[in-house]
Amino acid sequence: MRSVRRDPDERGATAIVVALTLVMIMAAAMLTIDAGMLWTRRRTVTTASDAAALAEARAIALAGSPATVCGSSWTTLIARNTGSEAEPLSCAVVRGTVSGQGSVEVRTQLRSPIGFGRVLGLGDQQAFASSVARFDAVSVMLDHTRPMGICTQNDHLTEWFSYLNGTTSPAQYSLLRGSGPNHPLYGGAGVVHRIGYTKEQPLACGAAPGNWGFVNLNGGATSTGDLRRWIRDGYNENGVAVGDCNADNATADDWCPATPGTIATSVANELDSIVGVAVPLPLFDQVRGAGATAEYHITGFLGVILRGYRITGDGSGRYLDLEFTSLIGSGRCCPRNGTTVVDGGVRVVRLCSVDHDPISVATRCR
Repeated sequence: MRSVRRDPDERGATAIVVALTLVMIMAAAMLTIDAGMLWTRRRTVTTASDAAALAEARAIALAGSPATVCGSSWTTLIARNTGSEAEPLSCAVVRGTVSGQGSVEVRTQLRSPIGFGRVLGLGDQQAFASSVARFDAVSVMLDHTRPMGICTQNDHLTEWFSYLNGTTSPAQYSLLRGSGPNHPLYGGAGVVHRIGYTKEQPLACGAAPGNWGFVNLNGGATSTGDLRRWIRDGYNENGVAVGDCNADNATADDWCPATPGTIATSVANELDSIVGVAVPLPLFDQVRGAGATAEYHITGFLGVILRGYRITGDGSGRYLDLEFTSLIGSGRCCPRNGTTVVDGGVRVVRLCSVDHDPISVATRCR
């Protein structure tokens, strides 16, 4: 058998191809390691910016009076999640067009050292992240709502709304504390509003003879036991929504039935159990009907701390002493069916954008 002889030039060309292939494989492997490091750094810095944006949005949502700048703690959160190598770039607050709405954008970067890539002339890279958290007045309360509805036309609500939208400054609002019998003093409490909880309470929002303002939160038959449970624990079933009493989106304009009766000693123990506790109450802007057929139109949620009450004696002298407060609700934002949410200080916070795509915050977080 004759042997096949290879041309020396052919053998040399093969060696060159093999050598180049090995160099390319090694370069790809090295770049993969560096790329993996960059990806890991990117995940770390994204987590940090997410946490900082959410924390700042929460702090601003709870501040009550509108804030336009971030606090100082966002850089601490960046460092806590990334170490001292991270470079916090910016934290910006964008206020919405209505009370209780806005967003916070946090931008930061983290150096990712290049090892093998230096052979190819590459330098260290920066892992960049941008996160936007939005806060809104809650439009769907999923749990903890108490049944004591408050008419939005109440003068005390006007004072609170003025504070929330920035018309009244925190210093001006604080002057109401102890200013008279309508703003009684409680040790350790802020501004307390004495709201008459009588049969006249709903009248500013419409006529509802026989009703005091208690809202039937489940839409079905209610008993004193239901009322007691809702006061003590809150309504934790289907949720309550603005313009949609049962939060099921089944009816475009679903009003909540009233619970007739009086604010009397039958609920005293339950009221005692929530003194000093921050809870959400439903706000209504319209009421119609009478007695058991009355209905309330829910338009928002009010954050309150019950400081005291009177539920005995003449019905016209009964009241709830409420300290209004901002709180984060367990629910969702953004009303359906074109309804408008009244900001009563109960807000919801969520991430609405990450990364740094070239789309405006207003577009991403609407």
